[in-house]
Amino acid sequence: MEKVRSANSSVKETSDLIKKQKKLRIAFIGGLDRCECRYKEVAKSFGCELYYHNGRGRAEDLKSLVRRCDVVFCPTDINGHNACKIVKRFCKVFGKSCVFLRSSGISQFRRTLVEVLH
Repeated sequence: MEKVRSANSSVKETSDLIKKQKKLRIAFIGGLDRCECRYKEVAKSFGCELYYHNGRGRAEDLKSLVRRCDVVFCPTDINGHNACKIVKRFCKVFGKSCVFLRSSGISQFRRTLVEVLH
């Protein structure tokens, strides 16, 4: 069963996962460095813990982050095709849910997180 999701597709599997978790661990890969604190504030306001990675650097760093988180958010407006492909592959390897966002904006992240949590 495919666990990679776009922001507009069904997120039922992710919602089921969240109901079983005490504190959801979110990996946010890509996005704007200047918004890192805002991404974390949004996640915290929903009782989640967010780990930010700017998407640049070694694939091993991404692999480690995906492995320790429950769900991965990956904005496609900031990340290159190759970075998205790597994130998708690691999510499949570790059985993690991956949500691709069309925008790296705070409001897009908040709306999608609300959808995922409910």
